[in-house]
Parts: sequence; C-alpha cells; structure tokens
Amino acid sequence: LGGHDYPGNMRELENLVEKVMKAREEQAGTGRRQLNRLFDTVIPRDEPQERVFNVFQFLNNHGFGLIDGLAESIDAAEKRHCLVYLAPKKDG
Repeated sequence: LGGHDYPGNMRELENLVEKVMKAREEQAGTGRRQLNRLFDTVIPRDEPQERVFNVFQFLNNHGFGLIDGLAESIDAAEKRHCLVYLAPKKDG
C-alpha cells in the first residue's frame, strides 16, 4: 500500500510505546520518592517526631528566635495539642 514500510513503522510505534511506558514509570517513581520523603518527615523511622528529632535540629533550622516565638504562640494553660507553623529562619 503506497510503498509504506509497515514493519519499520511497527518498530517505531513499539519504540514510542516503550518510551511512553518508561516516562510513566519515572513519573510514578518520582511520586513515590516524594511521598516517602513526606512520610519520613512526618513519621521518621515509624516513630513520633519527638522521639527522633531534638531541639537542636529546630534551632539550627529556625534560629534562637524559635524559643520566643513558641512561647508567644502557645497557651501554657491549654491542655490540648496545638499546631504551630514554623517559618524559615531569616538571614541576617
């Protein structure tokens, strides 16, 4: 039919399908890696954060102003857990 090289075209199509499949696998791998990093941060070593991370890691990342910021943010009379958002340390 019109001198088309169908076996060659089939090889090109197979190569294209292979490239698409490889790209999808890489994307899925990236998503899994990102999800694993998230879980490693939220639940490091499958333990509560307070059992793995210590105050020095937070002081290094957020500076000594972290202590005053926490003292201002937390109501010591409140007997429930609270969520505190930490901003990155300001340079200077």
